[in-house]
Amino acid sequence: MTKINTGGPAFPSDCIFENGVVAKKPFEGMTLRDYAAIHDAGMDVDASDIFAAAFNPDPKPDKDDWLAWAKWFAKADARLRYIRADAMIAASAEVEP
Repeated sequence: MTKINTGGPAFPSDCIFENGVVAKKPFEGMTLRDYAAIHDAGMDVDASDIFAAAFNPDPKPDKDDWLAWAKWFAKADARLRYIRADAMIAASAEVEP
């Protein structure tokens, strides 16, 4: 399995404070990949289930099970967001400052 480039920490810090005392370990927080995925616009609410199926290989749920459909679309949306986040990280490595 290939290791995913996370882009490193989104908000690195040399130390964290716990009750006013500096902790001995650094705090990295979320990755740049997670940050980009969270802030991506995501899939349009009008996206067809055919489009969403490109990002969610799971079988489509029964048409009457709205909760299952919500979870199925959410999984497709999350995968699309991470695809875009990975593309953003890859593109940032190609752009000269």
